[in-house]
Amino acid sequence: MMTNVRAQQLTGLNAMSAATSGGKVKLFKNNFSPTPDSVAGDFTECDFSGYAPINMSAFGTAYIDSISGQYVVDSVAKTFLATSASPFVANTVYGYFITDGTGLNLLGFEKFATPIPVAVPAAGVSADIVAQIGNQ
Repeated sequence: MMTNVRAQQLTGLNAMSAATSGGKVKLFKNNFSPTPDSVAGDFTECDFSGYAPINMSAFGTAYIDSISGQYVVDSVAKTFLATSASPFVANTVYGYFITDGTGLNLLGFEKFATPIPVAVPAAGVSADIVAQIGNQ
């Protein structure tokens, strides 16, 4: 029996969407390069003034990207803002990672191409999370 690869990809995205719902989006401040073998404990979570992880809502409906031809699902962008504090705690943000609700299981991550300094109140980081499955 021949397997429909596109159907498997869509099933995979829908499963990933369900798994991340209830999870947490977190920023990391250690400069390392995550791999598929990384675990949640490999990331050093940010602690800049006002920082808190953000609840992950389910991704939207999967669609086929008109340029890449890949199945894609998007989430709503997550924005983290620093607040005034004395003393103010600054961080350099290297990327984000997603854990399940317990914080123990790593569901995904992205390292930013350029680190983002959060050095003053009202500075912020926005993470626009997009998942793709297809021929890379």
